[in-house]
Amino acid sequence: MQYQHVCLESFGYTLPAEVVTSAEIERRLAKDIDYMRKSVPEIRTILAACDVYDVVDFHALANYTEIPLTAAWIRQELRSNGCGEKPIWIGDAFPMSGMVGFGGFVPPTPFSPVTLETREAVVDLLKSVADPSAPGHDAAQAWLYREAAVGLIRKIVVSAGDGLLGINIGNLEDWKTGTAAIDKTTVPMLGASMFMGMTDTKITNRMPGGELPLNGKHWARDREASNHRPVYYALQLVNEKISDFTSVEKLELGEGIWAYQFETPDGPVWVLWYDDGQLYLPGQTPPSVEVQMPFSAAHALLTRTPPEIGMSEPETSVVDSADGILSIVLDSIPIFIEASP
Repeated sequence: MQYQHVCLESFGYTLPAEVVTSAEIERRLAKDIDYMRKSVPEIRTILAACDVYDVVDFHALANYTEIPLTAAWIRQELRSNGCGEKPIWIGDAFPMSGMVGFGGFVPPTPFSPVTLETREAVVDLLKSVADPSAPGHDAAQAWLYREAAVGLIRKIVVSAGDGLLGINIGNLEDWKTGTAAIDKTTVPMLGASMFMGMTDTKITNRMPGGELPLNGKHWARDREASNHRPVYYALQLVNEKISDFTSVEKLELGEGIWAYQFETPDGPVWVLWYDDGQLYLPGQTPPSVEVQMPFSAAHALLTRTPPEIGMSEPETSVVDSADGILSIVLDSIPIFIEASP
């Protein structure tokens, strides 16, 4: 059977984590957004044509917090048009927020969790990532790779928790040219998306496909994957833990705590992290909170997402529960919890 799908460009850039009311979503969507391929009225017209598509596909290129809001908006549109419950898929997703850019505006558009107040600091930070000779390059690059690893876990888990059909995560390699002057100039337009590759890339200069016209010549050169980055190991971990889940439930454990319980053939797996909605730059420490979670087993195996360069294996620890309660400290790094023998 051939399926038809309708694809919506991400419009969650304008919807930060604190936006939870439908009225606020409608107010923001009423504004013209130049970088959208379709206007909101056009999107509504497309969604109303229920009989011509089977799956709704949207892009998630900003923060993971846009996913439940976007999916809820689409489902409301489907219901209001009598379309019923159609499957929703994320066909294009960065592992983290693009942070700034898209559309070529000056100054660039900030995307959650970046604000107008932190925009310039983020642009400067990304320019340091683009320039290996910059004094803060190593710290900026480590920070970005950490954000990508953390963001990938969050996007996959939230998508599953919100009942989406699936999520297609990029990027396999960077979009940067490797020429610092060019990449620094491009940062305000493309933001963090230039540096989201899951591995380093080695250009071999072999051209097995021959010459391509115009700027396609760069992509005709054969490339090889090199060192794996933290986001690669994050993807490996989340696939290992929950790829075969049969059901999922979102848990309410407190403000800023994102918690999901996945049922798998090997038993339940919980995924948790804490996010206060703020952006923390290099040198700043994200806050942590103590959480108490109902837990029937006597011991819990905690597996922490490996966010640092050079970490190929996650950190694990065993924590005892007491009277059916597991007490743990959560920070911004997602952890996976399972019953431990």
